[in-house]
Amino acid sequence: MTFGKWPEEIHISEDQLSRIKSATSAKTTPMSIDKDSMTGIFAGSGKEPYQVNLDSCTCGDFHRRKLPCKHIYRLAIELGVLNIRAESGVNKNSQISLEAAVGELENLCDESQQTIKSFLYEGLFHKESVFSVLASECGEDILSCNLLNTVDNPQVALRALKRNQIIAILDQHDIVGFKRNLSRENLARWCIDNVSNLWDVFPTIYTFKFAEDFQTSQRRAYSYLLRKFDWEFVYDIDAGCEKKVPHGAKCSDIKIIFRKGEKPEIQGNPNTYYFPNDRVTELLTQYGYNRCLNGFEPVDR
Repeated sequence: MTFGKWPEEIHISEDQLSRIKSATSAKTTPMSIDKDSMTGIFAGSGKEPYQVNLDSCTCGDFHRRKLPCKHIYRLAIELGVLNIRAESGVNKNSQISLEAAVGELENLCDESQQTIKSFLYEGLFHKESVFSVLASECGEDILSCNLLNTVDNPQVALRALKRNQIIAILDQHDIVGFKRNLSRENLARWCIDNVSNLWDVFPTIYTFKFAEDFQTSQRRAYSYLLRKFDWEFVYDIDAGCEKKVPHGAKCSDIKIIFRKGEKPEIQGNPNTYYFPNDRVTELLTQYGYNRCLNGFEPVDR
């Protein structure tokens, strides 16, 4: 095992074997790799990332020892120079922040934001990784959103259509040879295998996956969109019916103060709802979508 300027015997010492082991950890996942120049960028302990090639690294370990550090070994693994299996993970230092993610969302029309909200739901709660939507059901601006990467996956794309919609489109174009009792998945597969001009027959469908650097802020971005658009239902005892409040809003705290010889004093309004005091709410206020900014009283369903 050797690469760069390093003789093979260097890598068998106990210290170097320890660094090779560290290189395979998900925590050492690089921020980026340039295979043409055979260089990499790794998150550092400070503000500046480490610049790495097969002969040197800007980290403190290499500066002190002048021997391959874990970053150099991981670069060699990523480039295929070392045939060692390494775990991959999310590098938090290279991730899109919640603030940046919300900024990307607010560059989109409401229809595209709602589409991404549905993608987040499928990804967070149903572990889906690829998503599709009819172009007619969202804005074209979604194609330029940095939270998403486009994917060429016709099988997933056709999931945007119901089974009877696929059959109706095939009938409209006088396409025959398929069994009408096929499941949607098998019908989609038949279309892919037998309809040569697939996207001349079917409507435009966008297919995406989330960008690799949009992982750690997904759940809070989803909360932002829920609080912005969605509703929850509460029962109004006095009115004897259900009413609605913004999703995630909670009733204000009620305090009952007892003083000797006086009637109990109620402080707070049981009919007023507020969002939690967190970063998501701060961003809703910043962009002008905090529906609970001055308190929200339930409205008719």
